[in-house]
Amino acid sequence: MLLINPTRVIFSDTTRAMEVHVGNVGKEPVAYTIDLVSMRRDKNGNLREVEQDSEEERLVKEMIRFAPRRATIESGKRQVVKLMLRKPGDLAPGEYQTRLRFTPQASKQDGQTTPAGGSVGKTSIQLDVLVASTIPIIIQHGITGGEASPVALTVKNHGQGGSELAAEVKFSRSGVGSAFVDATVSLLPAAAPHEAQIVGQATGIALYTPDKEQSVLIPIKGIKRAALAGGTLRVSVRPQCSVQGGRGRQTAVKILDVPVR
Repeated sequence: MLLINPTRVIFSDTTRAMEVHVGNVGKEPVAYTIDLVSMRRDKNGNLREVEQDSEEERLVKEMIRFAPRRATIESGKRQVVKLMLRKPGDLAPGEYQTRLRFTPQASKQDGQTTPAGGSVGKTSIQLDVLVASTIPIIIQHGITGGEASPVALTVKNHGQGGSELAAEVKFSRSGVGSAFVDATVSLLPAAAPHEAQIVGQATGIALYTPDKEQSVLIPIKGIKRAALAGGTLRVSVRPQCSVQGGRGRQTAVKILDVPVR
């Protein structure tokens, strides 16, 4: 029941301090702890906590200071987590990553034994699943952010029973740093190719280093597959202006046109 904003923290060469706001959107107080955790992608592309930090991962953790390390938030309230960056003087140019983890703590009622349906002699166990959340912390030292370009688009069925449409857009990242973009999908009808109609949007798309490619599913709204036939789907990609603390290099809009057959 924790709402975390922003969903990523980026330290550029001119940024030394950042804030993360944690809100309790539940009906009960939430106690939680905060720590730094190193994560890497496994062979299936899933982020996993590492068993042993590399030398670089230990270095990144040492550069980050944050407070508080634990807190309790009342219902409807929020907590500010302050982060500070201390870089060593001999830090090599590049991008460095770690993650900030928020772990809810079990309350006294979690796991308690309660009567089952009021029946004498019968009990049930009430269990609450506690799920930790993480957000990336990115340090871009001596570099600027990377660029993301759309390189392929495929129309797919998705949703319950495949009743809805989506554009699966493949992005390619270039440059040294991670890239953060917003994307708009427009339809250029065959009968009126100059009258573009926006049919899908996605914000906050992130391509983190070292990944070079990533596919994103963007739902197509308010249109049927038959209306796409013979037309062109256009993907317009813009750098995300709201990246907190970031200083991206990409400025031009990247466009990909794909005829629909």
